[in-house]
Amino acid sequence: MKCVYLAVMALDPTGTGQKRWITRWKAALNAFDITFEGRLTAGRK
Repeated sequence: MKCVYLAVMALDPTGTGQKRWITRWKAALNAFDITFEGRLTAGRK
């Protein structure tokens, strides 16, 4: 869980870009999908 938190915070460490969070979420999700290959996409099927 700590790794997820750190990865999300790395996208916006200052917390000022909350309005742009939606556009950054896709990049984070793609990074997790690459890192944990098959685990995220298995839940979508």
